[in-house]
Amino acid sequence: EVGGTDVCAVKTGTVSLVGENEADCFIKVKELIDYLPSNNIEAAPFYGECEEINNVSSQLAEFVESADTVDVKSIIKEIADCGELFELYSNYSQNIVTGFIRLNGSTVGVVANQGKVNSGIIDIKAAKKASAFVSFCDSFNISVLTITNTAGFEASTEEELNGMLKNAAGLLYSFAQATVPKVNLIVGKAY
Repeated sequence: EVGGTDVCAVKTGTVSLVGENEADCFIKVKELIDYLPSNNIEAAPFYGECEEINNVSSQLAEFVESADTVDVKSIIKEIADCGELFELYSNYSQNIVTGFIRLNGSTVGVVANQGKVNSGIIDIKAAKKASAFVSFCDSFNISVLTITNTAGFEASTEEELNGMLKNAAGLLYSFAQATVPKVNLIVGKAY
């Protein structure tokens, strides 16, 4: 009840990956390490492309037309090399997706509004999750791709009383402070 995966991975967001058993944990850690540099001075490992980088995607136009009903992970996988997304904090604040992909062999961090969950609106948990991830990417010189589809920040009495303004400012500060390349792809609403 205090330190299990239900609390740490779902409610507090202190755990980024959950494995079914020890072997699954080792597999996930190895995959995560493949995306990261050895330290904050080195570049992330480069992996050769698995497909032509100038492919035209017929699905992206369809995804954008129905951005509120399409799982944003489908959009991410359509863009990513080999259609692979390594998601972090998947059980926490599911209205925003954070994870790593490769673009043309290079590691890129992704922050994306999940239109299927609360219309991708950014609440306190989503702001904290995205802010921490952008800061992490910046610490390891990993570029950030943001996929935007949101009507903005959660505007409720509960969120305001719990510090929505402070956390929204923290999210914006993380993006402003990051020195890595940042690209924003708008697929729906962007308010």
